[in-house]
Parts: sequence; structure tokens; C-alpha cells
Amino acid sequence: MQLKLYDVIKSLLVVNEKLRNSDKELIWTILTRQGLIHGESITYENFKRAEHPETIRRTRQMVQADFPELQSDKRWKELKDVKETSKGTYVYRESMFDYVQDKY
Repeated sequence: MQLKLYDVIKSLLVVNEKLRNSDKELIWTILTRQGLIHGESITYENFKRAEHPETIRRTRQMVQADFPELQSDKRWKELKDVKETSKGTYVYRESMFDYVQDKY
């Protein structure tokens, strides 16, 4: 029986609290579990086959709405709220090169 994405994300959030705070970590974990990432890289073909990151994010959001005990901790929620208020403004302030270099 193949598990639904919702069930996979719920089980990951139960087992690993760190994944509750980071969509990037959650996405990486799911793609790794699906066998799409080898070492620290993903091929273009595997990238095309992968679940869309926004689908993973939305599903995580649904799981956390259904199970409040699996939500991000308070500190991360506050940081996300600050980020949400400035959402998208980086595209006007920072060059892409600076953004990529600073974030990764």
C-alpha cells in the first residue's frame, strides 16, 4: 500500500520536530526518502519527477491545521510572521546573486 503525501508528512512531523520549523528541510527529507536525492545532489530527471515543493508546503500546512500539536514552535512562528509581513519585498531590494549567496 502506497502512503499518501499527507500521511508521510504527518509521520515525519511526529518523529522529527525540526521538520516542523523548516519547509526546506521537510522537502529535502521527502525527496531523499523517495530516492530522488543521492548524496547531496539531485539530477534534473529526478527533479522533474519530484513532488512539487509547494504541494509539500501546503500539505504540511494542512497537517499542522489538523494537528496543532505538530505546529512550529513559538519562536519559529514569530520569525515566520515577521517574514510574512515582508513577503516578496526582497525582489525589489536584493540582487538574486546576493540572495542566493546569503541564503545558501
